[in-house]
Amino acid sequence: TDEQLVGKYNVFEDPLVEQQGLMPLIRTVYEEGKSISFTCDWSGDDIPTLDLKGSNSVSIEAKMFPIHSPEGALTNVVFIWIDVTERKRAIENLQKSEVRFRSVYETAPLGFVIWDKNCKVMEWNDQAEKIFGWTSAEAVGESFFNLIIPDEDLEFVAEVATDLLHGKIEKHVINRNITKTGNILWCEWNNAIIRDGDGNITAAISLGLDITNRIKIEEELKQYHEHLEDMVRERTAEIESKNKELETFTYSVSHDLKAPLRGIDGYSRL
Repeated sequence: TDEQLVGKYNVFEDPLVEQQGLMPLIRTVYEEGKSISFTCDWSGDDIPTLDLKGSNSVSIEAKMFPIHSPEGALTNVVFIWIDVTERKRAIENLQKSEVRFRSVYETAPLGFVIWDKNCKVMEWNDQAEKIFGWTSAEAVGESFFNLIIPDEDLEFVAEVATDLLHGKIEKHVINRNITKTGNILWCEWNNAIIRDGDGNITAAISLGLDITNRIKIEEELKQYHEHLEDMVRERTAEIESKNKELETFTYSVSHDLKAPLRGIDGYSRL
């Protein structure tokens, strides 16, 4: 409050100003008549000459400028403090988020492709280079359609991109891709949209995983299962055929034995 500060606070006795190396800059206002700006952290708890125990620690953006008399003598110094604590905290959180994102971006086994509303590549990480063969310098600024989409999948991917940019998120898709050398791959893509501060869609991020080997194994397993089914059908048909042959043989034997048995039966009666 005014009562706690007016006539009691002296910037030259503020230990926080001294600790943060601001004292030489502040002296230029008084000694050279300069106007200055700076930022610092400040808390009344750390100033023993003031009764400000329990005050909040804040980040401030400060401006100082001198006021002179008509004769040019320094009469006052205006000291403006702006509390930027929330802004600083938001910036710090954003920086931490950026560090986490960059860590994943650089180390994950996924191709990170960030692209704008014209489908032009904005960012292309090292793993994308490993998967598709194009360097970041070659990819950035180019349409990803010209880089990694084969003709067979152009229509499908175009529909997915259009839906994404209209907020209809296709989070998970699988499609063919083509490398710089012309090899065809199968990739699993997870997509998300990027919005500006006003909520407008400005770009999209696609995370690609090369699943070519998985698709190959799945296809081989499918063919193996089909082969097993064919073998079972063939074996079943073979067993059925053998059963029919056995039935025919049994019937024939039974018929052939009936005549002698009838003769024996007649002879026994005589």
